[in-house]
Amino acid sequence: MFQPYSLLAQALPELGLEQKELEAITQDKVYNLENYALFPDSLNTLNALWNNYRIGVISDTWPSIVPVLERFGLLPYFHTLTFSYKLGVYKPHPAMYQDALDKLGIPPEETIFIDDGVENLRGAQKAGIQPVLITAKPNAEKRPEGMAEIGKISGLLDLL
Repeated sequence: MFQPYSLLAQALPELGLEQKELEAITQDKVYNLENYALFPDSLNTLNALWNNYRIGVISDTWPSIVPVLERFGLLPYFHTLTFSYKLGVYKPHPAMYQDALDKLGIPPEETIFIDDGVENLRGAQKAGIQPVLITAKPNAEKRPEGMAEIGKISGLLDLL
């Protein structure tokens, strides 16, 4: 079984998961690509940005994200990928943002970070990156004063 899921189960003993249950959850999470969906305007937005901007991903995720990105044909759009499972830390840890900045070779003040979590956006802001709250999901967090907001991913095109 994939090690991070075992570590998660050990960290959450109150769930009372048996080995077979944990394996079923792992299989579903890693191999059932039907669990994922794109925002409807994602590919059009990436196409619009591709020729003029360097694009990266900063994500708290498992290795199972790579097949998901491949399934949706997204990998070619990203110049860099920063994943928590590779760095061993999660957003808003400064290493997540610095890793992406180093890979992109762009100064933080020329960088935008989009997220649906205010805490993650504040972490980016501390790194000198311009934060943008996306409120596309139901029950989205409220935008703090002085922070940009978009309702859908294509809203980024209006900010640039």
